[in-house]
Amino acid sequence: MRTVKLPSGERIPVLGQGTWHLAEVAARRDEEILALRRGLDLGMTVIDTAEMYADGEAEKLVGEAIAGRRDEVFLVSKVLPQHATARGTVAACESSLRRLGTDRIDLYLLHWRGRVPLADTIEAFGGLQQAGLIRYWGVSNFDVPDMKELTARPGGPEVATDQVLYNLSRRGPELSLFPVLRKLRVPIMAYSPIEQGRILGHPVLRQSRFLTGIWNEELGLKDATWLTPAGQEMKDDDWHNPAAKCLGILLDGRAQTSGIRQRGSEATLLLITNAYHDVVPFFLPKVSGGRDWRRLVDTNKPEEDDDPDRPVLCRFGQQYQVTGRSLLLFALRQVRARRYPISDHVAKNAT
Repeated sequence: MRTVKLPSGERIPVLGQGTWHLAEVAARRDEEILALRRGLDLGMTVIDTAEMYADGEAEKLVGEAIAGRRDEVFLVSKVLPQHATARGTVAACESSLRRLGTDRIDLYLLHWRGRVPLADTIEAFGGLQQAGLIRYWGVSNFDVPDMKELTARPGGPEVATDQVLYNLSRRGPELSLFPVLRKLRVPIMAYSPIEQGRILGHPVLRQSRFLTGIWNEELGLKDATWLTPAGQEMKDDDWHNPAAKCLGILLDGRAQTSGIRQRGSEATLLLITNAYHDVVPFFLPKVSGGRDWRRLVDTNKPEEDDDPDRPVLCRFGQQYQVTGRSLLLFALRQVRARRYPISDHVAKNAT
């Protein structure tokens, strides 16, 4: 995963995991812990939390999720502004450490600007650093005047980041804040980069080929189709249903609209990846104009994919057991005739 550099020179992954709204529903606790651990497996080792989240319960949940893996994690937490006095900051940090079950916080942030003088908070952060309870400190939700005031105070230039709300639908920081932060050489940390998932429902993204694919009207084909484990296209409602699973994508080269025709460009590929921990059964979709699927890659059985003279062939509708954290790639073996519409089994929800 790509990394970004902190002012200290230390590099951390560019993508992390937030915990706002976690630990608010007891029935989801196990699922939320598994999600955080899965994120660690994928390299998202920055975990962001705060004493405010679920009144401290989110920190307890994070502590359980990272138990035995603390050294893998770059841990971020935050102090509330009403606690950010010289003594209050220390007390809040010690409470967070107990809930997190750790002896240090990698990055400790002032959650937002309050009435406590910045000098008091900076002093407290410096003391926590000297005591080894935090490694770096920063701020959150600071705008241009706040940052200029902060960096003008003794110790202020030690700030490691400004964490702000920023995503494709909230780009205000680009106008004035980001230029100032770049001039100050303060890294930018964005929270809610996909608006807690709501941005996926934005009309622009819903109409984009990345999520919906594009129909080739002449051929009656769709170039990209996201698939459920049943081998059917994901419906609009599925994208907003936490219980729904998207397990594969069908890429039909016959539907390309660019007009470019090169050897192999009309291949139809099926990519399946299982980001879940459990085995998920997947039904290989039937595609008109095809005979069956040839397996090209199975990360769990690489030795079976090495012999081109003995290809592994799978029939339409065949149930394939996809183990956790695995990836499979299939190519459609086509019949001689070319320009066939995709079958109803895949395209029934495409319009």
